[in-house]
Amino acid sequence: MASSSDSSSPTPMITRSQTKRNLGPDAVAAARKRHKEARAVAAGSITWNMQGAGTDVIKSDYLVQLMRVAEVDVICLQECGNLFGWQGELQTGWVVAMHEQWNAGGGNNRCSLAILTRTPPTRTHRIANLRLDHRPMISAEYRGRWFWCVHGPRTQTYVRQALLTARHWSPGQEWCVLGDFNVNALHGGETVDIGQPPAQCLKSGRITHPGSGTELDYGYFFEFGFGAILRDEVISDHYAVQFVHP
Repeated sequence: MASSSDSSSPTPMITRSQTKRNLGPDAVAAARKRHKEARAVAAGSITWNMQGAGTDVIKSDYLVQLMRVAEVDVICLQECGNLFGWQGELQTGWVVAMHEQWNAGGGNNRCSLAILTRTPPTRTHRIANLRLDHRPMISAEYRGRWFWCVHGPRTQTYVRQALLTARHWSPGQEWCVLGDFNVNALHGGETVDIGQPPAQCLKSGRITHPGSGTELDYGYFFEFGFGAILRDEVISDHYAVQFVHP
C-alpha cells in the first residue's frame, strides 16, 4: 500500500531533458506507464441515461463526445438503443464490455443497457430480472472491481434488492451499482442497510432529470468512491454523472 505522502502527490510527468539525463529507456517506459495508469484511474466512472438524446446516430455522436471530455475508465449506459450493433472495440478505442438489448413490450430496444471500458474487462455477468417484466442487471469486472449497471423500476425496494444482488455476486471484492434508479436520490452520504459494511450513496446533489426536477442518476459504492459530479456537456432527458475514485 502506498504511503500517505505517495497518495497525496501526483505522479510527475517525465520531460525529455529528464529522460536523457537521468533515466534509461526501460525506466522511462515504466514511469510513463505508471503515470498513464494513475491518471486514468483517478477520474473513475460515469453513468448516463441516453434516452432523449435523439436518434441512434445522434446518441453515438454524444457518446463519443462524452468519452473525449470525461477521462474515465468505465461508462454505464441506460436506454442506449442498439449502439449500432457495436461489438468489441469502438473507433474511439473503447470496448463494449456488455450490451443487453432489452425490448419493452417487444420491438422497442431503446431501454437497452451497456457497459463500456477502456480495455477489455476481466469478466462480465448478467442477472436476470430482479422483478418480473423488468430489465436485468449487467456487470463487468474491471481492474479488480465490479461495476454494475441498472435501470430501476421506480421503487425504493428495488434499490436495496439491486445492492444485495451486487454484493452476492461480487464476493470479497469492491463493487458499485451505477445507473438511473428512477427514484429520487437519498440525502448525500446516506447508506442503504445491506448489512455491514454498508454501501454508500454518491450523488451530484443536482437535478439529473430536468423534466421531473429530480435526481434519479447516482451510484452506490462498496468500500471505494469519493464523490460525484454532474456532466452537462452531453444532453438527453438525463444528465450524465461522473464518479471519482482512485
